[in-house]
Amino acid sequence: MDIIYEPKGRALEYSPLAANLYSGCGHACLYCFVPGTPSWKNMPDARVAFSKNPKSRQNALEGLSK
Repeated sequence: MDIIYEPKGRALEYSPLAANLYSGCGHACLYCFVPGTPSWKNMPDARVAFSKNPKSRQNALEGLSK
């Protein structure tokens, strides 16, 4: 996934572009949709894995400068 991308679905109503600078999230919200997405869905305990140890994405600054 690119650092800057065009959101799909309902997220598009908020902005024509979005930036994803991190992998994971430290909040562990119960309503989060990400652990149910295809890239996380088959992982055991995806919600815990997603909310544990968030990291900045590699080359985030270079991706933004493009």
